[in-house]
Amino acid sequence: MMLRTLLLVFISILTLNTSFAEELCPGSDKSPAQSGADELKMFEKDFNFSHAMKSAQFLEKDVIEILKNHKSPHSVLSYEGFYIGYPNSVTFVKGTLLRQEALIAKNKLEVSKLKLKIGEIQKSEVEKAEKDFVDTRDQFCGFLKNAEYVD
Repeated sequence: MMLRTLLLVFISILTLNTSFAEELCPGSDKSPAQSGADELKMFEKDFNFSHAMKSAQFLEKDVIEILKNHKSPHSVLSYEGFYIGYPNSVTFVKGTLLRQEALIAKNKLEVSKLKLKIGEIQKSEVEKAEKDFVDTRDQFCGFLKNAEYVD
């Protein structure tokens, strides 16, 4: 029993490490020229940890400085560094969180399938994990479909 559990953990870690690079929304990472999309379209590969952390840093530090340096709400909203940086940063953080949630749900599904094979869970638990994955993936792909840079 202990060996089975260790094997499941090992396989889960391998699956987790490789899945963060995978595409959840087929066809979503074509270049604008390939997809016929305009150049403001955001792509799945844009929603990654590094980009989200840079965006969070902008929201955490730069926005405060911008607000301090402007005397009125109108001057803040008309400042290019704010009206472009703020919505793009929010989009990157939100999209990355949605993508991470879907990838985690996918990994939980894979672990559930392995647990079913060794008899540790029932088929209904795999079905629930599958539904959770599909729901979170669809939520991210719906978000991605409309995600564009503010310019």
